[in-house]
Amino acid sequence: MSDNGKGSSTKRKRNPSESSNQDDKLLELAANMAEVLGPSTILSAVSEPIVQLLRPALKGVLRGDLHESTLRILKLRFPVVVDDEPTRATIALTNDNLDQLSKLYQSRLEYANALPPPSSYARHSTWAEWQQKSTANLCSRPSDKQGLPLCVLDNAFREFQQQAMAPLPSTEDARKAMNAAFDLCNTTPDHFALESDRGNAFDECLDPILPLSGWRKEVSMSAPTDLFPGVAGRIYERDGIVCILREDKVETGTGEMRTCKCHAFTNSTSRRCAVKSPRSLSKAYRYFFSASLVGVAYIDTVTSILTRSPQGPILLICGGFYDTKSTIVEPLVEPCLMFDDYLHTRREALARQLFALKQALVNLCSRSWVDGDTVNHHPAGVPRVYPTYTAEDNAKRSLTFLRPLNESPHQPLLFIAAEDPPDSSNNKLVKLVVR
Repeated sequence: MSDNGKGSSTKRKRNPSESSNQDDKLLELAANMAEVLGPSTILSAVSEPIVQLLRPALKGVLRGDLHESTLRILKLRFPVVVDDEPTRATIALTNDNLDQLSKLYQSRLEYANALPPPSSYARHSTWAEWQQKSTANLCSRPSDKQGLPLCVLDNAFREFQQQAMAPLPSTEDARKAMNAAFDLCNTTPDHFALESDRGNAFDECLDPILPLSGWRKEVSMSAPTDLFPGVAGRIYERDGIVCILREDKVETGTGEMRTCKCHAFTNSTSRRCAVKSPRSLSKAYRYFFSASLVGVAYIDTVTSILTRSPQGPILLICGGFYDTKSTIVEPLVEPCLMFDDYLHTRREALARQLFALKQALVNLCSRSWVDGDTVNHHPAGVPRVYPTYTAEDNAKRSLTFLRPLNESPHQPLLFIAAEDPPDSSNNKLVKLVVR
């Protein structure tokens, strides 16, 4: 996914003059508040702990520090517990100023933490910086940025992995997958002068399983949580739902590094994407698959992402999952070479992956809004495919994962859970064993 070439057109992007005015107002409010909370402040008699917390926080604001902990302190309010009218007026004015200050600080913090444009994030220097932040994608790069296995976050990933390893069945879809694999192995190794030529050839090879009529080119994408919109080189629709986003490059090395860059298209109730296009689609978008013919690709969904990345004649299918807090991305299968060998083993492996991919798209697109909304009600950082467990008496009982045991990357598979309905007096420690 690339930028739209015009910077950011979204209304959330701060223009220079607006940014300067907001920063000036932020510093002015912080300075005034620091003066109000000086050594002789009458507010110490109202709540000395709040005063002691606010003083260093305001110094940090004036220094330009940006921390979530500071925002939490700025959201504290003085209780109105006195009858003295002048003191009550001071408390009311101080709380009003804290309201303004916390909103301005939150806006500045969100802007500082907003993901950069897709093309910028793909650069090595930007990637290295942003993968150290709290918004980093959990893709095992660097090694401490690791999320839960995707197979425990959505059954679509588990079923895809199982299907990609199984022999092809004797079905029409399997035959079409084998035909597509044959065409890819005889086409993708060729030289292409333009990335559009490679993209068109790739589309034609996939036509048996992803019909050409479903593709659209150069579609602007925007998201409420992204300051920087972008353009998807191609999108693929199925039953009115955009399920594939793709970016093509003519050869490996002609584009920036695009590893595990996933966008979170969100609003307050679900993860969906707004497509700026003359064509009106019948359904709001929930599931996205995206790919890049050279460099990465990614799929965004309400909860799930499938990713296809053909690098020249190499196909890599990955998965991605957004759990309302983090984006987890990992390869679902081994990379597949899209050129044949004498035993046709590579072609058969490619056919199995394409067949499994087609089944995964059918699975995702067949889900209802209720399915997506329900799965996103889970807490962040916990498995989502285990609604029950088997007790010592061999009885199946319902199970609700509440939270990870702790946030340590060295203990990622230990969780606190409870039977339904949750009872804090009977919480259970659950260890996830991945085989």
